[in-house]
Amino acid sequence: METVKNIALTATFGLLAFAMFGAGFAKLSADPMMVTNFVDIWGYGLGFMYFTGATEWVAAALLVLSKTRFYGAMLAGATMVGAIGTHLMAAEFGGVAVPLFLGSLAAVTAYNNVPEALTGTAGTPAPQA
Repeated sequence: METVKNIALTATFGLLAFAMFGAGFAKLSADPMMVTNFVDIWGYGLGFMYFTGATEWVAAALLVLSKTRFYGAMLAGATMVGAIGTHLMAAEFGGVAVPLFLGSLAAVTAYNNVPEALTGTAGTPAPQA
């Protein structure tokens, strides 16, 4: 059973990292659709588009390493909250589905990769049997 869980969690963070890398690439390469969305439709500047793309790449890189996976998931989740807010403010309700799904993957990944230092159990001796 533990093997199935490990496979599912690996697929979860792998899909999330792949999606964050792809979305970041579209922004950093100034894909015309992204430029139109950020500048003309949502009213953000190109600088914010590049910042968002870089943030997505950093999240993807952090997700790959097990020691930083929690932080990558948190960064990806925060980025998805911003994406959801942007789509809602622009009344693009159908555009909420993808960031909501990716945000859910980020939440599952973060929950399953909380560092010991944040749980309050770091340095605590294991219970004696």
